[in-house]
Amino acid sequence: MPNSSPDNKKKQRITYKASMQGIEKATRTLQRLGFGSKKLFGESKGISRSTVTKFFQRQPIQLDSFKSICEALTLDWAEIVEITEEEKSERLEAEDWETITDFTVVKDITVLQNEIPRDNLAEEFTDRYHEWIGREKDLEALNELIRQGTKVVVIYGKGGVGKTTLAEHLFSTYGFTPPILEFRVAKESKQVDPVENIVDDWLQQIFKQKPGRNLRAKLDQLKHHLQRKKFCILVDNIESTLDQDGKFTENHRDFVELFRILNSKYVQSITLVTSREKICEPEIHYEGYRLEGLSYSSWKKFFGIRSVEINEPVLMEIHEAYGGNTKAMRIISANVCEFENNLNSYWEENSKELLQGELKNLVSTQFERLQKTDHEAYSLLCRLGFYRYQYIPRVERRGLLCLLWDVPEDRRMRAVISLRNRDLLDFHKGNYWLHPVIQAEATTRLRSEHEQKKIHQEIADFYFNSVYNSEDLAQVKSAFEAFYHFHKAQAFERCSETLLYKILGAEKTNYENLRCSVNIWNYTSRILELGKSILNNLASEERLLNLIPVGVCYSDLGKNFKALEISQEILDTADNLNSSTEEVIFAKTAAHSIAGRANRLIGKFQESLRSCEAATKTANSSKQPQTKALALYELGRAYLDLEKPGRALRCFVVAAFQAVGMKVAEEIYEFAGLLFVPMQDLSTRIEKVLSKYEPGDTASNNIKKFRILYSIAQCFNLMPLPLSPLAKIFASKALTIAEQADKSSTTWAYLELAIYYSRIDEKNYSKEFYQKAEVNLVGEDETFVIVTVLGRIAAWHYQQCRFLQALEKYRELEETLRETDFLYLKAYAYYGLSITYHQLESFTSAFQACDHALAIANELNLPLASKCQALKNKLLRGVT
Repeated sequence: MPNSSPDNKKKQRITYKASMQGIEKATRTLQRLGFGSKKLFGESKGISRSTVTKFFQRQPIQLDSFKSICEALTLDWAEIVEITEEEKSERLEAEDWETITDFTVVKDITVLQNEIPRDNLAEEFTDRYHEWIGREKDLEALNELIRQGTKVVVIYGKGGVGKTTLAEHLFSTYGFTPPILEFRVAKESKQVDPVENIVDDWLQQIFKQKPGRNLRAKLDQLKHHLQRKKFCILVDNIESTLDQDGKFTENHRDFVELFRILNSKYVQSITLVTSREKICEPEIHYEGYRLEGLSYSSWKKFFGIRSVEINEPVLMEIHEAYGGNTKAMRIISANVCEFENNLNSYWEENSKELLQGELKNLVSTQFERLQKTDHEAYSLLCRLGFYRYQYIPRVERRGLLCLLWDVPEDRRMRAVISLRNRDLLDFHKGNYWLHPVIQAEATTRLRSEHEQKKIHQEIADFYFNSVYNSEDLAQVKSAFEAFYHFHKAQAFERCSETLLYKILGAEKTNYENLRCSVNIWNYTSRILELGKSILNNLASEERLLNLIPVGVCYSDLGKNFKALEISQEILDTADNLNSSTEEVIFAKTAAHSIAGRANRLIGKFQESLRSCEAATKTANSSKQPQTKALALYELGRAYLDLEKPGRALRCFVVAAFQAVGMKVAEEIYEFAGLLFVPMQDLSTRIEKVLSKYEPGDTASNNIKKFRILYSIAQCFNLMPLPLSPLAKIFASKALTIAEQADKSSTTWAYLELAIYYSRIDEKNYSKEFYQKAEVNLVGEDETFVIVTVLGRIAAWHYQQCRFLQALEKYRELEETLRETDFLYLKAYAYYGLSITYHQLESFTSAFQACDHALAIANELNLPLASKCQALKNKLLRGVT
């Protein structure tokens, strides 16, 4: 085939560039996302440097490249585009390879950097267009099932028959709008991501919602979204989760719960599942569809499109041997190209292997041939098997080239093209992946433990270097993948580095995110497991820092006694280091704060205060204002629980100004002056104080700001009534920030406003905000939020003499608290039950509940104990 057309014919081509305003917006966004340079941006997103350069220089580029850059910058491409027309030679430039999206067969191709020996290279760009040849009846049959109201369809058939391609094409052909919720299941059972992790990803990336803390809550959140709008869901290659009887194995029983949700009555979404085996779970309802191989006529058509000289008897024999398998068809047709597209010649040399008739055997033969003829491509193929293609199902080109560390740079792309030419490497829009059958063969070929570690190390480095922003969901996924591969390489210090600085977003000069990163709240259980998995393999200095998020996660999950153990371990480790670096000071401060919070949630308020005072004393030797602010915040919380709002307020105010870098002495003086300003002048005076507390550009910063403002509002709600308007001002400001932070914060703000209106006897407003707080509990699984709201609402009903409603809420509160470490809340819940039963003249139940409350109150030395004893005495005397 000639390198270029004889006349180099010209044709019109529509190209796209950004407007001047669009470039300004893109540049600002690039800086906001934390990319130090356009080069780093391009590398992290798998977009060629030349394409990124052209974009920012307002040079014309093709539409899919333009869209890719805008999507990576979270911009709407239509708002910044400027469409142009230019004349384009029919010659294909090297940088165009990964931007061609139409299905016109390009006849004349020039590769500028490497000559690739393949006559039908152009046709590879048309392959995706022809992948579904012969599947028209299958598509119609599946569509008919969907029209009949089927919500879950399992497409089952042999490996390589085309199950995934058919499912994807069904979604794209019949008008289902993106995004598609994908769950690519790992080929090995032990590597399958938990259902909980995937639902986390869907909730955050697709629905922009903070996931709950347990699977049940997350599935309820998912169900809520799927009931509101129609989504496409693809669960791919689920057979690795099944046992020999077609049931989910013990480790993968959560799939049963997922499928219950996907098949719920009011869910609008359509789920397609692919599997080599039938699912035989009586609790799961689905329609099965068996996918057979392609017909002979479809094979003949496909080989014809690839310009293969067909010998029909030979093709019929091969087709029959492979049962029409789609992947076999593609591999064989690609190999025929090496025999000048002559099927007879190919058959004469390979008939013995071909007639074995199993895709696995065909794939194994391809590996062996590649090992002899192209060792560099063979090495790449084997190494690519170590990617998981699960949580991140596709790999950018950089992720391939990094695995060719022993190949000169100018020859690396040749190996990639060699695999693509042989249909051993799937490719679409700049992303690559292996078919599961090919991946399975690849992972069996490398026996050297040393080489396996090297591969995992290179993959981990690739993902690690793609992460610049710990609040970008796609980058966080890359960070989790980096941790996995570092762990497989037994590079535990790099695991630590990934967890602390890439996932949690800490900095080596500022460690506050080890305690309050937004990802601790978003991925609590996962971060806890990652931290625990490496602790015993770290030196004391690294171990010290990794213990901090572990302790915070235990407390967030309500496991406060475990949090206390971790706190002591941090202190012991720090003492053994005998150092006074900022790192050690922060760790000691964090340890005391973790203990203070855990004791506070248990109900040991005096012990909590002592721990928080120790944290503040330790933090005073730090040069970092954030360390001091974190300690003061926890001290303020301890004072609040001891009902000392004045002292708590002083802590919160100092913490507030330190956290945002304001001069404490000046601002505290001005803030204190607000207490003596007439109420009619308060709004204008307070505006300056709150000006630093506008919603920020990150969720972490918004949550930190919210917590300070909300805590200040709580203080004023505990102070004398003349100061109560300040509670409303701070709670309202907190609410504006909460709406940019997370759902739990919004619930807390509603609750504090309800308390304010209840104090000033505005019954309608208090009712409105209590109801808002209760409605916001739907999908909430943070136990401390739920029990606090339920307790407040129950008490409010009791105060309004609605005793039956109060009883209902107190019972719900009792059940929610049953398996938790929130002992003092249990005491107050039992006391509330007791006084409510007393009002309803159910004296036996009242006595039992009072006994439970008194036992806990005495154990914790709570002031509530005297009230419980008085009530018990009254009940014993039979006084109503």
